[in-house]
Amino acid sequence: MRALTIDHHTETEVGTSSDDLPAIATQPRVLSVRTTFLLAAAAAALLVVVCIFHVGTSPVSSSARTTAEVLLTDETNCSTPDSEDKDWDKLTKDETEGAEVLGWTKESWECEGEAVPTVPPLPTLPNLPTLPTLPPLPAGPPCTDPKSEDKAWEDLSKNEQIGARHLGWDQGSWDCELAERTTGD
Repeated sequence: MRALTIDHHTETEVGTSSDDLPAIATQPRVLSVRTTFLLAAAAAALLVVVCIFHVGTSPVSSSARTTAEVLLTDETNCSTPDSEDKDWDKLTKDETEGAEVLGWTKESWECEGEAVPTVPPLPTLPNLPTLPTLPPLPAGPPCTDPKSEDKAWEDLSKNEQIGARHLGWDQGSWDCELAERTTGD
């Protein structure tokens, strides 16, 4: 067996001329359609990511920056403190006291909202048996937020503001979150 070396576009055997090789060995290398497609798709995806990051940091257009922020951030424009994602039992002592001052209890803090909506039945096809439908999930008790959740920062008592600060809120984030809840954004 002889070693092969690859020259940019053709393969030739070491120590022989191209006249001694079969025609297939001297053909230019051609990438398969699948490989070409995958390379093109990867290049396009990389280009999109680079453009989004570039536009997001571009001082040229504030509307372009807004578009990039929408694509790269979660659905809310408000910053929320880490305490919002914690279970009641994982809150620090200060966070628990702050939550209680604002009117939260363990039950209201951990309430997950209404029951999962039921899925409508699938259409039936002729000549196929119909599967029995499951009863809807029982609805849990409705979640009730404390009254402090509907107040602007300036309407909170001094103690409620201190409690909110213990949870990581400040006036800007509190009022932003309130505005999003009340406008439905």
